[in-house]
Amino acid sequence: MMRVMTIDLNTPAGLAEAMLRGYAAGAFAMGHPDGTIEWFDPDPRAILGPQGVHVSRSLQRVVDGRFDIRLDTDPTAVMVACSERAQGREDTWLTPVFMAAVERLIADGWVHSVEAWRDGALVGGVYGIHMNGVFFAESMFSQPPAGTDASKVCLVHLERHLRARGIGLLDCQFLTPHLERMGFIEVPRSVWRGRLHDALLTPVAWED
Repeated sequence: MMRVMTIDLNTPAGLAEAMLRGYAAGAFAMGHPDGTIEWFDPDPRAILGPQGVHVSRSLQRVVDGRFDIRLDTDPTAVMVACSERAQGREDTWLTPVFMAAVERLIADGWVHSVEAWRDGALVGGVYGIHMNGVFFAESMFSQPPAGTDASKVCLVHLERHLRARGIGLLDCQFLTPHLERMGFIEVPRSVWRGRLHDALLTPVAWED
C-alpha cells in the first residue's frame, strides 16, 4: 500500500472537489483522527470479481425476504451508522471533516446508498460514490440482531442495481477476508487504472 499524500482542506466543498478529482485518478480518501484527509492508491486494488457477489445458501434465504430494500432513502444515515464505533473498532476513518465533505457530495448527487429497513428502522446499508461506469463502495454496516446479514443483502442488491444500469466496475478499495468470501478479488494497480479509465468514459446514470 502506498500513501500518496495528506491534505487538510478547511471547507467541505473544497474537500469534496478534491475527492472527486482523486477518485477519478484512482486514489481514495480516508479521514484521520487529527482532522487531515489521507489519500491512498494501493497496489493491488480490490474490486468485485467477474463471477459477481457470492450468495451462500444461508444468505439466499434472506436476500429477498427479510428486509425492505431501498435506494437513497437516507444516505446520510447510512454514513453515520457506518461511522459509529463498535466492538473491535474504537476509531473510525469517517471523521467529522470527511463526513462533512460527503454530505456535500450527497447534496450534489454523487453519493448513493442501498439500505435495509426492518419494522420501520434502518438496520443495514452500503454507500459510495458513483461516476459513470464505476461505483466506489465506501463503507457498509449491519445492526444486529434485527439487521443480521443486512450489509451482505445490501451488497447483493447493489450489484443487481449496478448490473441493471450497466455500471460494470465495483471498487471496494482493500480486500478483507469477508469481502473475499463475498466474491471480491485483487487486481494489479495497472489493471485497476485501465478498468477505471474505461468505466469513466462510459456514461451511465444511477437512475433514469
